[in-house]
Amino acid sequence: MEPEAKEYIQDVLSMLEEKGIIEDVDDAAIQMLAYNYSTFIKANKIIEKEGLTVLSDRGNIAEHPAVKIGRDAQS
Repeated sequence: MEPEAKEYIQDVLSMLEEKGIIEDVDDAAIQMLAYNYSTFIKANKIIEKEGLTVLSDRGNIAEHPAVKIGRDAQS
């Protein structure tokens, strides 16, 4: 898991504990949130390094695959 995602999840859990609702939180939902947020961060790091587009095997400019991965991680 990306450090930023781990920190975010810890903040979310702390907030839920402070509000006294942590007992009602579905563990699987928190794990999914952490995984998706981490995936989103990883995709964005790749995009920052490599750009939003790539050259396809036919020489056309195409959307970088990490753009779709980041978008999918948000849904």
